[in-house]
Amino acid sequence: MNIKRSGFYPAAHGDKYGPGVVAGTMSSIVVNLAHDETLASQARANTAQQFSESPALPKAFIDAVMGVRDRTPQLVYDLFNDPDLYDELSKALPAMLYEHLHADR
Repeated sequence: MNIKRSGFYPAAHGDKYGPGVVAGTMSSIVVNLAHDETLASQARANTAQQFSESPALPKAFIDAVMGVRDRTPQLVYDLFNDPDLYDELSKALPAMLYEHLHADR
């Protein structure tokens, strides 16, 4: 998974949390989401665009972010309190997850 190619790599935020923290957190979120059978099934059956419109993604995304809260509490806090950061991440995440799920094919 290439976090820079996905379109989500806010350099200013990366510097704030330390080297690799944003990329590592994003990778953890994507891996957590990849274990969701509903999302995996939808990714197999749909195009990337259709998958990005899945109604299951928003809740799964929140659950996955909360799953990394103990490791990166400040980043998670900022995600939920910075609408621009949250919006940027939630837009990039479906493509990252779709790519990750299709890499195993």
